[in-house]
Amino acid sequence: MAFNIFTNNRLENLAERLINRLEQCRQESVFTPDLVVVQSSGMQHWLRLKIAETCGICANVEFRFLRAMTDKIMFDAHVIEQQRVFSESNLQWLILQVFQNENQLNRPEFSYIRNYFEDGDIELKKFQLANRLAGVFDQYIIYRPEWLLEWENNSMPALLRNDRHALWQKELWREVVRIAGGSWHYASFKDKFLKKLSCGSADYLPSHISIFGISSMPPFFLDIISAAAEHCEVDLYYLNPCMDDWSYAYSKKEIARMTNARIPDNLQYLYSGNDLLSSLGAVGRDYFKILLDHVGLSFDDWLEPDNQYSVSDAEQPTMLLQIQNDILNLRNHNSDIKLTPDKNDDSIIINSCYSKQREIEVLFDQVMFLIKERGISPDGIAVMAPEIASYAPFIEAVFNHSTTAEPIVPYTIADRTLADGNHVIATFLKIMALHNKRFTTIEVMDIFRTPEVYRRYRLEEKDLPVIRQYIADANIRWSWSGTEKCRFDLPPIHDHSWQFGFDRLLMGLAVDSHGDELIYGIAPCSDFDVAAANAVGGFIRFVSELHAHINLMRSPQTLPEWHQILNSAIDHFFCEEKDSTEDIQQLRSQLAAMNLENAPFTGSVSATTINELLENSLAPAIQPGRFFRGGITFCALAPMRSIPFDTIILLGMDNDCFPRNPRRAGFDLREQYPRPGDISKRIEDRYIFLETIMSSRKHLIISYVGRDIKSNNLIPPSVIVSELLDYLNQTYSPAPSSTIVREHPLQPFSAEYFRHQSKLMTYSQNAWHAACSLNNRQIAEEVTVSQKWFLPDNSLAEIIELNDLEKFFKNPSKKFIMTRMNAALIADEEEELKESEDLDIAPLSKWQLADVIRKFLGIQSKEMIYQRLRASGILPYSHIGTKIFEDVYKSCSELKDAVNQLTENQAPLPPQEINIKTENGVLHGHLNSVYPDIQVFDYWSESWQYYLIQSWICHLALHASGMPPRPTCLICKKQKKFRLDPVEMENATSLLNNLLEAYQFGMNQPLCFFPKTSMEFIIKRADGKDQEEALRSAAKNWFVQPPYSNGESADPYIRQCFGIELPDTDALEEGASYITPLLDSYEQIK
Repeated sequence: MAFNIFTNNRLENLAERLINRLEQCRQESVFTPDLVVVQSSGMQHWLRLKIAETCGICANVEFRFLRAMTDKIMFDAHVIEQQRVFSESNLQWLILQVFQNENQLNRPEFSYIRNYFEDGDIELKKFQLANRLAGVFDQYIIYRPEWLLEWENNSMPALLRNDRHALWQKELWREVVRIAGGSWHYASFKDKFLKKLSCGSADYLPSHISIFGISSMPPFFLDIISAAAEHCEVDLYYLNPCMDDWSYAYSKKEIARMTNARIPDNLQYLYSGNDLLSSLGAVGRDYFKILLDHVGLSFDDWLEPDNQYSVSDAEQPTMLLQIQNDILNLRNHNSDIKLTPDKNDDSIIINSCYSKQREIEVLFDQVMFLIKERGISPDGIAVMAPEIASYAPFIEAVFNHSTTAEPIVPYTIADRTLADGNHVIATFLKIMALHNKRFTTIEVMDIFRTPEVYRRYRLEEKDLPVIRQYIADANIRWSWSGTEKCRFDLPPIHDHSWQFGFDRLLMGLAVDSHGDELIYGIAPCSDFDVAAANAVGGFIRFVSELHAHINLMRSPQTLPEWHQILNSAIDHFFCEEKDSTEDIQQLRSQLAAMNLENAPFTGSVSATTINELLENSLAPAIQPGRFFRGGITFCALAPMRSIPFDTIILLGMDNDCFPRNPRRAGFDLREQYPRPGDISKRIEDRYIFLETIMSSRKHLIISYVGRDIKSNNLIPPSVIVSELLDYLNQTYSPAPSSTIVREHPLQPFSAEYFRHQSKLMTYSQNAWHAACSLNNRQIAEEVTVSQKWFLPDNSLAEIIELNDLEKFFKNPSKKFIMTRMNAALIADEEEELKESEDLDIAPLSKWQLADVIRKFLGIQSKEMIYQRLRASGILPYSHIGTKIFEDVYKSCSELKDAVNQLTENQAPLPPQEINIKTENGVLHGHLNSVYPDIQVFDYWSESWQYYLIQSWICHLALHASGMPPRPTCLICKKQKKFRLDPVEMENATSLLNNLLEAYQFGMNQPLCFFPKTSMEFIIKRADGKDQEEALRSAAKNWFVQPPYSNGESADPYIRQCFGIELPDTDALEEGASYITPLLDSYEQIK
């Protein structure tokens, strides 16, 4: 048998050779599949497609990952007992079992560990350290197996004898092996397997093993494969970027590190080859040397006559092809023979953007260009990023149609974690994390809004806004009950808890109360809709069961008991239907893989530890099988991603993001005593970048955040990108970096995208329209309120309701758009849920508080009103709520006293119906504030302008209706009082006719009238101020002045009709002319 190595710089060539070899080495039995070993699911999908393209079908081929393949052959050789293998998961429980034994921890060797457990959540710290150590030991098994075997024999490798961490790790490992009852790990299995191979036949081995596209392999696996090659045919398909022997092609930095100085002249021979290959290729170089050592053949013996590397035969290759050829031939271009770049060469583009969102927007435009102008198929484009999940929301927002949410260009996002792509898992993690949280309304509703959860309680999406509204109405904030607030060192206050709110809701349903009475100290929620009973009842059941589940989690449990609790949570809270079966099954599979019921740990652990376990296991797990589903492939920038594409786009090549440099354990002995073939994330990322260069066939596009979005300061790209630019500048003259690096503006609608001969471009019509608007302001300024409005074809009503006229003058723009245009600019917003008690209450809430006080003022005692408000949860707790109540109660009492004084304590008349005929229509309605001798309006508000206009409208309606004349008074908060004197019937009718004329006008196009701004303007004009001074004074009510006022220009309806700029004086004067007679009618009184 033989170990055959097939090497090439192009994966397509290796795939062709593999297919030919599979035909040559066809298995004797049709029931025996061909075994092909790959290192990633993406490579597996690509290879399947290649085999199917060539053979018509990919059948009877078994793909396995490297570790799974070694597992199988060692299991078939009966050297592994699968249930007892030291997996990383099992190791963490074995180590935790050691930590639970205080006698063991008190040993002198474990003093280093004991220091870590001195404070904080000791159990959690023990688990976290056990988890970290399990990862380190798992790496030792593969990369330092001889250390573990020596430790088990109670000896210490010479290299480690003086290392303080080696001593306690040796003792810990020996204790783990003792608890496990033997050396059930791969270091031991490998020795047994190799001995078994050397002693006899190996009929348990497959007859032919093909190992494809693995760019780095630890010596551990090469030892096993080399030994197996003596008994079966092993083909290794090695993707090698260079056709020469590059085993000593070190970078200048590496050689300087070896010599601990600058490179002396007599050591210049150590530096050879291509700068990019030597700088980026450390992982591949080590693997290359390991292959030479293990196979025992010279490099020349690998090559066969027909095993030709792919080179560019173009007279002037593109920059991308030139780099690939230079790496292939192990050469640099010296300064005296620089090449001249083609000005139309776009094979390498580097985009500098302001944010991740802009990276995706720029990416979309360039993808559209490649498809439309370069003929690249979406299937031939791959987009990779170090953290693809962070780009997923922007990808979906930019690449999908805004209306239909369908992709504009077909694409798939691979390598998303289950927590990101599977909302069932994300919700499950939220449920399990509630055990030490405050159980707030937002936390609970965030879980309940998951479709699989609310369907479990037979509810629908339309029920969610109803439930949210009732939660807000019941003033629920957090904690199941007052008693549970003691867990957070707070007094057991029942107010604002779930039980407090549910009592109010259920009492409101039971007694059909309007909130007028307290029943057993409970303030029933008023106006409870019986139709909502099913939704509210289902939600109450959900919260009650969720609380019971959390209570169960708050006591420590054994691992088998936790296994039952976790699976019970799935059964209890998730509805498994056709569209959710896959998501729920993924969750069950992940829990099963944790193997809690058979874990080698006998103690009990808390929910905090289990939650840490779930976060470690579920959150980072990758969704399987999303490669090559048609269209652009978005995926993570990961090892073994050397699949060729016409265009490869790299996102997130930021200086602080790539190459990645994760925090490493200080006690990891591999870091202290490195060997060739060891993998660190930083050097691994460098090789991934090299593989990406070699795998790009036509275009390589790199994107990074190159400017600070706040300060506009320059931010350098990844050091690897800088090395690529340096290499290009070294190879070409003039230096191409100034042309291939494209700085994109902050906004996609920048004029730079539409300038002649600009290298920047966009396909966005929205950006084009926005750019036109910004660069044609003069045209925009010519558009006035007299522009043509295309109105629905319906005639205006002849009868105008008094209430509609009042609403019109409160906001004519809103009335026009909502009534005449039959449109709403903002949807009815759900009331924002609160998750803590108020220390103060918002102005709107104070207005509602005043409304309740005024309703019962004079009917119930002050104390009863206070208790009612406390029981309804409106008031903050303790003296803060008392102070607010006293202040509002006092102002409401003053308002009521003022009304009594004006009306001489008389009762109001019944509502007076009016029907007033004018030239502009009939005004119909009811006057509800008429007293025998006066009409009085009182409002607990400081915004008097609108209420004065409303009072004037009712004042005119009263006198135009023929009722006996009487004055009208308006009383506002802080004793602001206005008086309107009686008006003759004919004059009142004429003035009403003018107001109805304004109404008719405002229903055909927006009326330039705004209560605060317009009133201020005409008052200043009446005081003799000129137009400019009056306009400046009015502007204070127009523009936003936080935190005191939003300004009338902030209203979306006004902004839609008039923009954000204050209308000119003529327009303001014309709109305000309808209420100018009001100035002669009112006086402010004391």
